[in-house]
Amino acid sequence: MDDRPPAPAEVSSTDPIATAALAPAPAQGSFQSIDEVKTQLNKNPDAKALLDAASRDGVQILSADTRTGGKFDPVNKIIRIDPNRTTDLNDATSALLYELLRYKYSKDQLNLDKQAKAGTLTADQYATECERISYEYMQEHHAIAAKAVQAGNWAASTDTYGRGLTPPRSYSTFDKYLAVQKTNGHYQNFLNRWQSLQP
Repeated sequence: MDDRPPAPAEVSSTDPIATAALAPAPAQGSFQSIDEVKTQLNKNPDAKALLDAASRDGVQILSADTRTGGKFDPVNKIIRIDPNRTTDLNDATSALLYELLRYKYSKDQLNLDKQAKAGTLTADQYATECERISYEYMQEHHAIAAKAVQAGNWAASTDTYGRGLTPPRSYSTFDKYLAVQKTNGHYQNFLNRWQSLQP
């Protein structure tokens, strides 16, 4: 399941969940090889550390069709970045950073899944905590990307969530973020996931 929240309306999204049908995929793809995207990440020490940790843990990073910008499969330890659903190399870099953060927090997500299966979390508690993890990804994504942009290593567009996290924007607090997710279907995805985890 791709549980990346869409960027707020005022920010272009690395994973256009709500707008995928509206935007045609680029004809030739946004990058030539996944190594090109990794090279971009290696320009930032924090992103490089995430990439190195994933590599040490055996996570494969592939260029593949995902129907979204990127996808992380925690069971098989595979990150897929779609050259036809990312708009350019900067967007692909942003997508890979986000998926590396999903990898970093995957144990937290699996812990929530275990609690849901054990019946210790209600559907709303589960969905809220899943959204909290997603919000943490976004905040860390912004912190890493903003530093790389400030250092001149990445283009400003790589900081996909920066504007939305800046007050008074729609994602500037977790409560504001959660309210948006409850209206756009993202929260419902987690409610559905909770249901699928029930015995």
